[in-house]
Amino acid sequence: MIIAVIGAGIAGLTAGNLLAKAGHNVTVFEKSNGFGGRLATRYAGDANQIKLDHGSPYISAGGDEFNEWIDSLVAKGLLAEWTDRLAFHDGSTFYPEHPAHERGAKFIAPNGMNSIGKGISRYVDVVRNRKVGGITLIAPDRHKKRSWVVNFDDSNVFEADAVIIATTGPQAQGIVQTAQDEWGVKFLIRQLSDVFYEPAFTLMAGYGGREQPDWKGISCQHDNISFICNESSKRPNQAETALVVQSTAAFAMEHQDAEPADIQAKMIAALPALAGSWSGFPLWTQSHLWRFAHCVAPVQGMSFLELEQSEANLAVVGDYIGGTSMETAYLSGKRLAEHWIDKLAK
Repeated sequence: MIIAVIGAGIAGLTAGNLLAKAGHNVTVFEKSNGFGGRLATRYAGDANQIKLDHGSPYISAGGDEFNEWIDSLVAKGLLAEWTDRLAFHDGSTFYPEHPAHERGAKFIAPNGMNSIGKGISRYVDVVRNRKVGGITLIAPDRHKKRSWVVNFDDSNVFEADAVIIATTGPQAQGIVQTAQDEWGVKFLIRQLSDVFYEPAFTLMAGYGGREQPDWKGISCQHDNISFICNESSKRPNQAETALVVQSTAAFAMEHQDAEPADIQAKMIAALPALAGSWSGFPLWTQSHLWRFAHCVAPVQGMSFLELEQSEANLAVVGDYIGGTSMETAYLSGKRLAEHWIDKLAK
């Protein structure tokens, strides 16, 4: 079967890769130029030689299935164990190790977190910079045609037997709603309408050749800052010390319409009290707004959403279905692929 996957995040790539290995023809459409969704890497600094993971800073170990997947990526050189502990700042005191958190392995990608998406897309065709505007069902009256038409913003189309939507919840709802006049998709719309995200800003800051700090990451109790990552600890051979700083949701919601320079200035002003006086004097900065940074109202009790009452296969996968983590994203894609491999074989 010809299967279209909308979104090149972990859930979509996992589902697509497994279905392709089972013999299906899978094409993944990604609206941006990158792979992996929140597993994002940006190049910055002099001559863009510094790699900064400005989305998810690391992947945490989880259950047996997820750890088996992590082990496979470690074996391929895509992941490496980074640390089993993080520092903590409670707003007044710095602790080298979080006093309330159990230790657990955390993994990073030596070549940048976006290399994970590239690495697991081996068996699928990925078309980047292709934004999907909607989907159209043609199954009831088709004559030797595919069940679905995927419509792009540039008026081009792609015909498929099945569609997997692997975007954020609000984006998935927008795509599904384009088919509601033609098909009973109210179940999906109802499930997706309750999904809610909080935003976050990412600040990227470079400090030249100064000695890097001895901590790898700081979890913060602060009005503006939630996490500070020592990116230099991930790639010791990089010539420049660099930090990636994640804001709190409250800060992002209050300032999401502000000018980037103002946002960067406010986040930099908070750093010295948390990471040391040196951190308040970067040589360069960049920032990025993640409008769908953290899902706080996921779909409960299932791993994927699917319409089963029609011969036209349509499903939704993502980290917001059954949980809110990277592990949830992987299991969502994997569970759907396993289900469809069995279903389509019959």
